Amino acid sequence: MRLLTALTCSKVLQPASLVIVFETLLSSSATTVDEEKGNPSWQACADFYITCILSCLPWGGAELIEVSDTGLSFFEDDGTGKDLAEKDFLEDLWEWIQVLSSNGWKLDRVPRPHLSFEAQLVAGKSHELRPISCPALPDPPAALSEITYGEQRYIAGLKYPQRLCRLNIFPASKTEDLQPIDCFVVEEYLLDVLFFLNGCFTHLITVLERNGQMIAKICPDHDKQAMLISEVSSFWKNNAQMTAIAIDRMMGYRLISNLAIVRWVFSPTNIEQFHTSDCPWEILRNAVSKTFNRISDLRKEISSLKKSLVSAERATAQAKAELEAAESKLTLVDGEPVLGENPVRLKHLKSHAEKTEEEEVSMLDSLDAKEALLARALTENEELFLSLYRNFSNVLAERLPDASKVGTLQDLKSINSDSMAVDLEESSTMVVDNDNGGPKKSQSNGERVNNVYNIGEQEQWCLSTLGYVKAFSRPYASEIWPLIEKLDSEVLTDGVHPLFRRAVYSGLHRPTSETSSD
Repeated sequence: MRLLTALTCSKVLQPASLVIVFETLLSSSATTVDEEKGNPSWQACADFYITCILSCLPWGGAELIEVSDTGLSFFEDDGTGKDLAEKDFLEDLWEWIQVLSSNGWKLDRVPRPHLSFEAQLVAGKSHELRPISCPALPDPPAALSEITYGEQRYIAGLKYPQRLCRLNIFPASKTEDLQPIDCFVVEEYLLDVLFFLNGCFTHLITVLERNGQMIAKICPDHDKQAMLISEVSSFWKNNAQMTAIAIDRMMGYRLISNLAIVRWVFSPTNIEQFHTSDCPWEILRNAVSKTFNRISDLRKEISSLKKSLVSAERATAQAKAELEAAESKLTLVDGEPVLGENPVRLKHLKSHAEKTEEEEVSMLDSLDAKEALLARALTENEELFLSLYRNFSNVLAERLPDASKVGTLQDLKSINSDSMAVDLEESSTMVVDNDNGGPKKSQSNGERVNNVYNIGEQEQWCLSTLGYVKAFSRPYASEIWPLIEKLDSEVLTDGVHPLFRRAVYSGLHRPTSETSSD
């Protein structure tokens, strides 16, 4: 329905024909809920048709109202004065549409690309929609009872599912500048994206290309991008691979930043799963790797451009020298000396000299552009690693035992370990089969098996997270070392936990004066 509305706004379809479709749906809805002519147990069908109509109006209400507003008077305020918590989604949506109508259908968050081509579209041919008919509903049962009514209502709900409330994707603190209808538009776009992303990889690319501009406008900062990542992750909570692919592609289209990914990875929900789930770490690895590879590629391109620029400068100098030599040469024309070579050759030399100079200037511009991109990438890289280590430091500081109790990983492993003793009765002997099938006796009675670790979940979390600190430091040490002074002053301060410091140092192969039995 929204596609038909967009086609109407683009003058591909005649507005009057879409209004007729709306009126057909409205008429069917009114008949359905009529107790004498319809079947009120199929209220879900009527609500579905009305939702279809109302959901289209933010995208085409201004154009359709010029043709007819017949259907919009179908809804009237019933005066019940329900609280927000008591209202269902359809009632909320109708209120938002009324507000939008009173504001002249102005909605900045709905793109209108057709306005740029309005002159051409108006000159084109508009088409009419064929009349539609709504499917017939079952007749109400002859003997209406609570059971028969409930059964038909249940069947209708399965066939015509409906949203009961807003998605509430963004917390209230993040939507203070958004009207309810704006939130609805955001949620509709997000539902579209998630629906198409549920298909194959080609669908993923297509939907990101088509809706990338809108997604970028809806989620312009790190906070909103982190919430978008959270919603994508929730949608594919049972498919970690698809979650990683979708987020990676969204980062590739620069719809989400690496800093937003760091913010999402270190959100409370993910933090609790650091030692049990690899999905957040995989997504973070992809983000860091993509940033690192981009810097490496830019450096290679800049190196190649510099070599090509040297060759271009030589070619330009040679072409100018040949041109100057040709222009200074004396040639006899009709027995008279004339300055300059043959005009045809001279023209060719001038053209060649101009072309080589243009290529040199173009290459120099490309080099400047690449160097600017590299400078920007290095700045992003610095912000990324500082944010990453700062978050690592903060979450570990909250969970690691006091530094006075644990100075090494060995101390951390054994902080909660109790010696496990196996006391056997003197009169009994534990017998086990050896590899040859014969019985052999176990340890003698009364002996104890000591030095067995009993690592608690929090200690396991700390060990796992410290391992990831090393894992993220080691492969990117060449990019982290230039930032080491800032890292020392902002993150690796005197108050940082020694185990975190050692994990970073170990990953960077940085010498430390502290001894460790890690």
